[in-house]
Amino acid sequence: LASKYKEHPLCNIGCIRHKEPSVQDAAHQADARILSAAVVPLHPAFPKPLVILALCILGGGTLGALWVLAREEWALKLRSAEEAERITGLPVLATIPETAARGQVALSELAVRGNTPLSAAVQGLRSAVQLSNLDHPPQVVMVTSSVAGEGKSAHALMLAQAFAGWGKSVLLIEADIRNAGLRAAMRAPGQRGLLSVTAGLTAFDDAVYRPAGLPVDVLFAETSVTQAADVLSTTKFAAFLGRMRERYDYIVIDTPPVLGAPDAPLVAARSDAVIYLARWNHTLRRDLRRGLAVLARSGTVITGLALSRTNPRKLRHYGVANG
Repeated sequence: LASKYKEHPLCNIGCIRHKEPSVQDAAHQADARILSAAVVPLHPAFPKPLVILALCILGGGTLGALWVLAREEWALKLRSAEEAERITGLPVLATIPETAARGQVALSELAVRGNTPLSAAVQGLRSAVQLSNLDHPPQVVMVTSSVAGEGKSAHALMLAQAFAGWGKSVLLIEADIRNAGLRAAMRAPGQRGLLSVTAGLTAFDDAVYRPAGLPVDVLFAETSVTQAADVLSTTKFAAFLGRMRERYDYIVIDTPPVLGAPDAPLVAARSDAVIYLARWNHTLRRDLRRGLAVLARSGTVITGLALSRTNPRKLRHYGVANG
């Protein structure tokens, strides 16, 4: 009977369960020996603060340097004559202070007589233009800029009046047909202007205008369906300028912005001096370089730059003398 019970399956299961506690106890018994105690580290192995700090400083410095270079190259505005000369290689003929008339031509602000900063700056520009070529003093002077809103028309009129201050006969030609505004600013009558005179439709004496209180003759631009470039590039315009050279001592031409129309290079080819206007703390470097490149490709030799609408007090803040 005993042998029969031992061979019974239930008896085998009971024996196995009886041995389980002893097997588990043997499995939990350690079979390793401690050779040496672990050393507690003074610093964490990861992350490494010094390495991360160095990478942050290097990355931040690199991004900061790239941002400064990008701002210098693409967004920084002209703030001094020295800066303009450095990035263009051209001389700055004058820095002309801001006038009281913002966005319009005010005749009361165009009086360049007297001992005022404005008159001194314009007279300095006049002298610089005159001395730019001693062998052949310029007679036809062109005033242009990169973009609109830099004071081209007002400064051309001031320069024309400065030449008239020498007792010379002066003609101001408004060749900026797309943004003609001198006639309205001066409240001048009439409709005919440069295009009609050049095409022979109107006599010059019938179209020219003498503003009250200004010893300067003005030939206004006029609206027309004809493209200005089609007129300024013709031999008729060259012949017209030739007649005006015989009649006037000085001719000042206000042309459209270089980046806004193809007219400026056409007029520059028939001018003796080219003044490139850049508005202080407004004109972007990239616009100035692009405009100068357009004139350079046409073979135009630029006489020099003029910084317009400067603020003398802020110029002193930047450590620049107004001259």
